[in-house]
Amino acid sequence: MISDKILPFKNADAAMDYVEKYFKPGSLNRSTRFVGSVKAILDHTSPEVFLVEVCLRKGVLFKRKERQLVAAALHPDLYKDDPRLARGEAVSEAPEPMFSLREGDLVYWGFDRKKHGAAAGWILDRLSLNLDLSSGEFIVSPK
Repeated sequence: MISDKILPFKNADAAMDYVEKYFKPGSLNRSTRFVGSVKAILDHTSPEVFLVEVCLRKGVLFKRKERQLVAAALHPDLYKDDPRLARGEAVSEAPEPMFSLREGDLVYWGFDRKKHGAAAGWILDRLSLNLDLSSGEFIVSPK
């Protein structure tokens, strides 16, 4: 249930400023999801690769918050089911995602691995620019 106590943001940059200031950032591990902002879409790749800005906790002795660009692909669960696959038919085109992303969209990002020294992971959901103050979570956009 969505609370009537909603904090709306004008854009993803304003939401990320709030995340950096008031959210407790996590460190890179597979059990943590991060709020992020899509900064670029590398549409010459299939499937598309996104560059997402997230706020992380860095440092060993002196912990600090730091924004970092990470690579992301849509999680496999975010593609529409193709009935041809269920029938065992071969499909040559890429599967269709449940939603499209644009630069400036707010997303949940999950870490998967480090590749060539950079963090790579999955886009887990697209978020609205509304923060539910009762849960402290951004509201997931409809698919």
